[in-house]
Amino acid sequence: MHINTSLLREKFVIKEKTAGTSKLAAQELCACSNRIVLDMKNKGLDKETFVVRTDSMHLCSRMAGHILANYETRGPFATRLKYLRWGVMWNNVLSDYERRYNKSRWVAVYHKGKLVFEDGKHHAFFDIIEQFENKQDNTYSHSLIKAEEAFQNMGKKVIIDYSSNVALALVMNNKGGRCGTILRAPKKTTAFHYYIKPLKNNEKVVISQGLTSAADFLEGINLSYFIGITNARLKCREINKYSDEFNQMRNARNRLKEINIKTDSLETRYSVRYRPERPMFDLIITQTEDYAKTNLMVNPKA
Repeated sequence: MHINTSLLREKFVIKEKTAGTSKLAAQELCACSNRIVLDMKNKGLDKETFVVRTDSMHLCSRMAGHILANYETRGPFATRLKYLRWGVMWNNVLSDYERRYNKSRWVAVYHKGKLVFEDGKHHAFFDIIEQFENKQDNTYSHSLIKAEEAFQNMGKKVIIDYSSNVALALVMNNKGGRCGTILRAPKKTTAFHYYIKPLKNNEKVVISQGLTSAADFLEGINLSYFIGITNARLKCREINKYSDEFNQMRNARNRLKEINIKTDSLETRYSVRYRPERPMFDLIITQTEDYAKTNLMVNPKA
């Protein structure tokens, strides 16, 4: 089995034309999501494709990882799709921290252009675009035209602007592979890569580990950034100790400890090589705090 996929951060801006003119009306709708396409195939079997959309990068990668893990351990979905316990899978994706602080979280999973699972509120436009994407074989240029035509048939003339950037890229099989993810830093955003191989020649890599580990790094980096900003706000007296923000930061640190354990366990299970180096969450916190106190705080008091 071989996986070659990427996570895209997507933004669709739907602008309505003023009736009878070529001008655009002032109102516009914005639909943003993170999207992964999973093409799964074993020898002698038909390819099965699922699309995962969520509100955040780490949830998208982690949900895709759980779907892939289910395929790896239990085989093709074709004969058991209607029996899949999507809600249980999604619940296993969510941490206690996520449940408590990400109230706007959502997920949408598509198969053959149809929505097969959803939780939370996602933009209805995604259901439309996935229907066309399934027919157009992932060529957005044609799908966007079809979506504009669909709006016109409903009596609305619109122009749809699309933009995206890659947040994660994974190429992996049972012999190993590589994953590249973004590294959010205070002054700039860069990328880092990690390569996974079995510790012994006769062992195999669990391919879904690539996606779940990427989710751990992405979440850990974002938590570190949040902790650093909140630390700076606390020291500059923009927030008070034991405020809601302070309590969230304390819980974010506990969640970060859990993620550190998971990323450490990756290195005990496989041979892992990083380039340029493994993200150090404590260092990201310190760098973010220093940057925030100098550049982001309005009236530093300490």
